[in-house]
Amino acid sequence: MTAAPGAVNRTYNGQPQELVTAGKADGGEMVYRLGDSGEFSAEIPSAINAGEYTVWYKAAGDDSHFDSGLVSPAATAARAQAAAIFMRFRASVK
Repeated sequence: MTAAPGAVNRTYNGQPQELVTAGKADGGEMVYRLGDSGEFSAEIPSAINAGEYTVWYKAAGDDSHFDSGLVSPAATAARAQAAAIFMRFRASVK
């Protein structure tokens, strides 16, 4: 593994968002898994809803390289803060 993926903190926007930055592996490829079970994939996991997610990753070695160990950075998708705009109008009646 030449560059580890990094945790990314996102804010909810209603669209799928990647939970980690892409890593880089020489002699293989980076693979990822969302949560503690399931298959690893070269696709970076994404999420829509706010919450805390665990993304496991490793470098899957090719024919001449071994797989790396599993690692997990913290990834969060925060709730969006509601934007409020207050306007004050003053009217006078004569």
